[in-house]
Amino acid sequence: MLEAASVQQSGAGTEFRIVTAEFRTWAKASRLTSLEWFCDLHTATQAIDSGDFASARVAVDSLKLAAGRAGGANAENAAAILQFAIAWHTGDYETAGTIALVAATRYPRLLAWSCAHGLALAKLGRKSEARSSLDQISEAVLCSANRDLMWLPAATSLGDLCAYVGTNTECSQIRSVLGEYSGTLVGIGYAALNWGAVDRVLARLLIREGDVRGAVSALETAEEVTARARAPVWSAPNLVESARALMVVGSSESISLARSVASRALAMARSSGQLGIVAEAQSIAARLGELAGN
Repeated sequence: MLEAASVQQSGAGTEFRIVTAEFRTWAKASRLTSLEWFCDLHTATQAIDSGDFASARVAVDSLKLAAGRAGGANAENAAAILQFAIAWHTGDYETAGTIALVAATRYPRLLAWSCAHGLALAKLGRKSEARSSLDQISEAVLCSANRDLMWLPAATSLGDLCAYVGTNTECSQIRSVLGEYSGTLVGIGYAALNWGAVDRVLARLLIREGDVRGAVSALETAEEVTARARAPVWSAPNLVESARALMVVGSSESISLARSVASRALAMARSSGQLGIVAEAQSIAARLGELAGN
């Protein structure tokens, strides 16, 4: 299955399907039902990376059936991660928040779930609750000595949350921790799920701190990382943040460029069904229209 994960990261779709089918056949022939769910897991993550959420849902349903037979806690957590990702990318933040809260209660040591719940609250506009969540989990994440597979997803989600409800000082503190991971793609545990580039979050924090030039540079890096990972589902979110940064610059040239970038983000998000990004791109486009006097 490591071969399948490697092929998945390379973006070779046909080869990935062949390797996954071979592994599933071998697992069934060997009566290793506890491993069959890995096939559905990697099929789902590849579908999510490409923005094919319908196929991802089918794979997750299959994974849940396999998990019920012999998958255990790892399979259950992987299914929760994938369901959260689908809900998040399609703009269903209410469902995403519920999934994260249930998982945070079930797996309290996996701080990424608590961070994800707080971020969902922020997306829903429940700022006071999101702020409370930030207060409760910030120290545990930033001071953690165990930087395992789930630490970076927790730290980047915390940074995203801080960009919504944190102070400038808190934004600077989290950015200093995340800065050493610039150029890194966030992968969520054994699910091998791409969760975007660290630099997208760094850009959001830099915007809060008023360093727009630094934010634009970070977003260029974020898009390079996204292209390298062949995870186009993150291109529209990167573009939204680029439009936001250019809007902050405020010059007529930057406003014009921001409108073009926001338009690209909107078209891309609509085509893949990323409704949350559609709403953000529309909001930014409307604001840019006001700034341009249109």
